[in-house]
Amino acid sequence: MSSVSKRDALLDTAEALFVRDGFWGTTTASIAREAGVATGTLFTYFSSKDELIDEVYMRIKATAFASTSPALEPAPLSEDGFRLIMEKYIRWGCAHPQQYRLLLQLRQENVISQRVQEQVEEGGLSLLQQGIERGLIESLDPSFLYSMVAAQCEAAIQYALDHQLDAPEVEAFARQTSSLIWKFLTP
Repeated sequence: MSSVSKRDALLDTAEALFVRDGFWGTTTASIAREAGVATGTLFTYFSSKDELIDEVYMRIKATAFASTSPALEPAPLSEDGFRLIMEKYIRWGCAHPQQYRLLLQLRQENVISQRVQEQVEEGGLSLLQQGIERGLIESLDPSFLYSMVAAQCEAAIQYALDHQLDAPEVEAFARQTSSLIWKFLTP
């Protein structure tokens, strides 16, 4: 197994075990065993379980962001572009419930490093700041606005999952939610 595939196998296995057993119930030894490598090999790629958790979190977030990236293309920020980002994120969360719930669990349990959290929020804060500067978004602290938008998207995803909305219902719900969030943000 090449070093890239060992690293990927460790990340895949860690994610699967974190979903199945929770991150507190998953040991580095069990990750290594399930991935088919020695425990010491895990520490060749990740200096600690915390670093592994950060990497799993970042990899899932990258997947989620990749689903919204076409919406980020048009610059400068517009209402349509911003709403599309929210809609795509809601659809991603509904289509990937295990990964979405793992993201929430990792963040809510405060096991994600400050560095990774700031890195993840950087793009959203930048978009909000751009919207504030253009007069499209209420002039409030972008960190506060980011928290509010994230919480509303999370509430929408959780509602859709809890109520087992099908794909067309998720589509309509995501549009309605993005419209509501945009109205909240505008001056």
